[in-house]
Amino acid sequence: MAKAVYIRAMGGMGLAAGALIAQPAAAQQSDAQSDIRNTEIIVTAQRREQSLQQVPVAVSAVNAAQLETRRLNNIDQLSGIAPNLTITAGNTTSSSLQIAIRGSVTTNVSMVNEPTVGIYVDGVYVGKGSGPIFDIGDLERVEVLRGPQGTLFGRNTLAGAVSFVTRKPSNELRVEGEVTYGKYDYRALRGLINVPLTDRLFVKVAGQLQRRDGFTKSINPNASGGQDDRHRDSVMAQVRWQPADDWTIDYAYDYSRSKEHPMTAIFAVGAGNIFDPASPYYAGIPAYLYTQQTQNGNNRPKDILTDIYSTDRSRVFGHALTIEKDFGGAALKSITAYRKVKVNDSDSLDVDGSPFPIANGGFDINFKQFSQELQLTGKALDDKLNYVLGAFYLSDRGDSWNPQSYFFGGNAFDTSFGIRSRAWAIYGQADYKFANGFTITGGLRFTRERKQIDRHYEILALTPNPFDLPMPLTTIDIKPGDKVRESFGNLTPTVILSYEFSPDLNVYGKYSVGFRSGGFNGEATTDEAVRSFFKPELNKSFELGLKSRFFDRRLQINIAAFYNKESDKQVPVFLAAGTAATINRNAGRATIKGLEIEVDARPVDALHIYGSLGLLRTKFKQYLDTDPLGAIVDVAANRYFAKAPRTSATVGADITLFDSEKWGKLTLGGDVQYQSKTFSLPGQRLYDPRFALVATGAELAIPSSTVANARLRLDDIALNDSGLNAYVMLWVNNLTNYRKVNNKIAFGPNFGGLIVANYHEPLTAGITVGFKLR
Repeated sequence: MAKAVYIRAMGGMGLAAGALIAQPAAAQQSDAQSDIRNTEIIVTAQRREQSLQQVPVAVSAVNAAQLETRRLNNIDQLSGIAPNLTITAGNTTSSSLQIAIRGSVTTNVSMVNEPTVGIYVDGVYVGKGSGPIFDIGDLERVEVLRGPQGTLFGRNTLAGAVSFVTRKPSNELRVEGEVTYGKYDYRALRGLINVPLTDRLFVKVAGQLQRRDGFTKSINPNASGGQDDRHRDSVMAQVRWQPADDWTIDYAYDYSRSKEHPMTAIFAVGAGNIFDPASPYYAGIPAYLYTQQTQNGNNRPKDILTDIYSTDRSRVFGHALTIEKDFGGAALKSITAYRKVKVNDSDSLDVDGSPFPIANGGFDINFKQFSQELQLTGKALDDKLNYVLGAFYLSDRGDSWNPQSYFFGGNAFDTSFGIRSRAWAIYGQADYKFANGFTITGGLRFTRERKQIDRHYEILALTPNPFDLPMPLTTIDIKPGDKVRESFGNLTPTVILSYEFSPDLNVYGKYSVGFRSGGFNGEATTDEAVRSFFKPELNKSFELGLKSRFFDRRLQINIAAFYNKESDKQVPVFLAAGTAATINRNAGRATIKGLEIEVDARPVDALHIYGSLGLLRTKFKQYLDTDPLGAIVDVAANRYFAKAPRTSATVGADITLFDSEKWGKLTLGGDVQYQSKTFSLPGQRLYDPRFALVATGAELAIPSSTVANARLRLDDIALNDSGLNAYVMLWVNNLTNYRKVNNKIAFGPNFGGLIVANYHEPLTAGITVGFKLR
């Protein structure tokens, strides 16, 4: 990714913000003391090397050692590595992500919607939300930048960015291998080899395989295993060529595939509706007998009976070419990338999670994108002025086929849409450092985007058919040649004022504007609704921060307070009238304020303690909705945010029990993650009969969660004179076996008040054995 955070060891390893990195104990106490005092964290969050404590941005980083220690092997495991960061898998598929930073989230990961949080791999923007759960081998670090990004990143993002930075091929021979076995017959194999072919040409290949039985037994007669299983493969091949000292050329190819069976369970049905046997409208379908709320409360079921054994298949691959030329006082970089995603779930998803064919469907998605970015970075005025200039182009195209069938096939629909997008941007940022410790930073970004939509909506069956309409009946047929398109653009600034009291104490104030493009509702069910676009969303963000170190840098405390003003806020509205669809609306205005605290401490050489706290307060200032009479009503007082827990926290520690040449180093570690109650989708605080189709907080509430993890690891086991070092780790995830709901969809009264749910992963445990040749 373009913004890098890496660790520079000055006599030892370093601390990453919000994450603790185990440091080998030195042979002499004086050496260990020196390591701690001279440790420095170097980041390139502003496209140049700086101490993390001197960078006026809210950024958290986890390096390779901590990723390995905490077994963070997949993108969907990263919730909790930064304050006010929440990552959840999609409601009905395992190949999509809902990522929230500071209360901003895209809950509907349809291709027509731009994410509020950008994902980057080595500077390459990974567009859209479908298919990003890929596994990346040999990561050097993961970075989380909170707040709007645009004057330094290629793609503008409203709320922040999650950046994955891989370890590049080098002139050092490296061979690593690892095997894991755990509960639910979990098996994983990871490995890499880095080979210097010449003094200037290096090659690296890394890959991993993962297999696991399902957490929930499927009673479906067509099922071949459990649900929520795992079957993932990934590989990354990289080449680095340095034809001269001032040239670096990197090429990377990554490929990931998965075939899994996501579990969605029928959670509850509405009282007085067609699934309630006490209701005069009862349709005779005994779905209430299988609701998990009645059988298990909020807990994950041990087995489940569905009419379809849901299957989710996805493939992701990408090519990236990065060329950099160093001119001495300036450097020019080109990043060219192509990525493709294919998801094949058509007619294979049980959407209602019951043994009856109430709601079945699927997705067949093909998405591809091309991006080109140029960056010029440099210094001037005796290195007091640092600047970044960039130009960015993105072109993407996606097609989605979404067949749907309801109520035993009585209602059936053939629905598809396609999107075409192009985005251009130029951006720049510069900062000037005064002699008295003040630094002023200014940035500006101009963005222009064009969106185009095509849509086909055909009714195959309809019960009842009030006008005896002929079937099939096409009601929407917008073709690419119809050129239903719209353009969006904006000019967004960044201004930062920072002051350095000392190398260990810095404060800053920041104002930035985030931009989220508008678009078309490809899932809408009327021609007029598809052709009507929703407007871009803006986030005006104010932030104050402090970065500090005390006691010879044994204690590090970073604090950020922020206040966001969002306008033309894009809110997803779930519609279950005929078909199930989610559309975007510009609801109005909202405010988000919060506080983030990150602590990293080493009270004694053998002990690391780390933690973070995120506090959020969200409020709609205006939320315009339309009542049944067509009147526009401001219902801001009765609407809540989705995926915005008021409190989230992580506390962890690693203690070195012993460290010897003969026996290696034994480390005991663990962490606890807490998240307060939240909601899976936006909705009503209290039921208002004027908006009967809008779900309430009681229907979409996600209970608070506390999840603990533990591990015991023995490193540096010398394997005779082979040059190999081995390691063994025992690990337990979700130590208390917390198994409650973590996501929901409410279908509304038109579908009998049906609510479906997804759940936290249960307790898992296992053993990992590996070796390294450095």
